[in-house]
Amino acid sequence: MITNAEYYSLLTDVGQARIINAHALGKTVKLTTLKVGDGGEDGGKETSPQETDTHLVRVRWQGPINSIYQDEQNKNWLVSETVIPEQDGNFYITEFGLYDDEDNLIVVGRYPKTYKPRLDQGSGSSLYLKVIFELSNTKTVELKIDPAIVLASRQYVDRSILAHEQKADPHPQYVQKDIYNVEKKFTGTPGEIGSVSRCVLQGIIYQTTTFEDTSPPRSDGDFPTIDLKTEKNVYCHFVTPFNLNQHNHMFLFNVRGYSYGSTKEIYEAIVGYCYAIDKKLLSSNTRGNCSPALYVDKYGNIIFSLFFASIYYTTIVIDSLLVGNGRTIYRGEMKAVLSLQDKIDYPRN
Repeated sequence: MITNAEYYSLLTDVGQARIINAHALGKTVKLTTLKVGDGGEDGGKETSPQETDTHLVRVRWQGPINSIYQDEQNKNWLVSETVIPEQDGNFYITEFGLYDDEDNLIVVGRYPKTYKPRLDQGSGSSLYLKVIFELSNTKTVELKIDPAIVLASRQYVDRSILAHEQKADPHPQYVQKDIYNVEKKFTGTPGEIGSVSRCVLQGIIYQTTTFEDTSPPRSDGDFPTIDLKTEKNVYCHFVTPFNLNQHNHMFLFNVRGYSYGSTKEIYEAIVGYCYAIDKKLLSSNTRGNCSPALYVDKYGNIIFSLFFASIYYTTIVIDSLLVGNGRTIYRGEMKAVLSLQDKIDYPRN
């Protein structure tokens, strides 16, 4: 079992039995498919996988495993890699499973709640999933490359991966790795503490009222278009992915931009710890030029707000720094709400 306090992978009872039997008979277990699920809720529900599991709570996507290889640092670890393409998405991921060629759940795990957007939503990109699991005899597991014909040995997989990676463009159907990293706007290594997810929310509010009966309210990017009947004294509320009833995560958001109407540079910082164990927001703080405020709504959502004397032509971008026991945040997970009230309640679907 590969595990930490929250997210882990483990061999199921079925997986252990099949691997022991295969080893005794001099055969192999042939892994073919990765499945991911949302825990049974559209908004993503955290799960607690057990060895007795035989299926995911609810499958939202499945696809072929791209590669399996032995970890260089720990010879008892196998690493599985799969890519969910950009055209697939519009779901959350909280659970995953590796299946063999007979559709048996061999490895099951808990995954950090992650939203996978779809290309036609305007922010689609390929999602790379890496699963690590532990075996006492790694030679018992193989990757079945062609479910109908070819079985690849470990040596063949190693040689194929090496030749594959040396190609200038090994996956023409996917965004190249360097381009992918630029497009996702990561600073540092994604998933590592200290890395920055850039532009998790961005856009512009042109106006929130109609001017001279000819220019209607208009926003772009991740901001909704709304008619507040005024552009004065408007609050921008940003609903984070964190909820006091569900999550234990530290967070740090940096907000930058320019409000033409308020004649202000936007340069804000918001930090805190969503602590579901005690249902408290701990060690929170804000600073900035636009009266930043951090609060919890009646549904337990962690929300922060900025105030603008005039919202006219206000451009905003938000970055997220991975701190402490936090997690990586992706574009599409945060929501923006424009209001004349200093606090809102945000019911999630």
